[in-house]
Amino acid sequence: MTTATWRSRARILGFAAAFSGAALLAVSGASGQGAPEDNPELFDALMSEGEGAYNSNCAGCHGADGGGGAGPTLAGNDYLASVRSLVGQTLAGNPDRGMPPFAGLSDREIAALTTYARNSWGNAYGLVLEETVSAYR
Repeated sequence: MTTATWRSRARILGFAAAFSGAALLAVSGASGQGAPEDNPELFDALMSEGEGAYNSNCAGCHGADGGGGAGPTLAGNDYLASVRSLVGQTLAGNPDRGMPPFAGLSDREIAALTTYARNSWGNAYGLVLEETVSAYR
């Protein structure tokens, strides 16, 4: 095989790797989130579902208005910007601070309640995707 043939194959393989990597990031949402304007129907559905999931599972400690109580304030809390941290803590809890794990909730429920918290009370951090929750389990 000639040097030119090897270079050509290397370019093709490099392009394929770059393309599949970009496709994977696009499918996964890269950062685990999406912008509400990218999928307004999904955003609206997650916000609606998330309000109920939040009120059932989180409001007792974090307050119905996100103002805190036994748990920290979520309104205006920059911690919510990190999908990985928020989903991880929601799944595992924080026993040292009295937060139980919510790993028993479905990926959709976790995506909904974290999307709700990330976009309520003055927060505007975008969607959390079910696929992201699943990947962080």
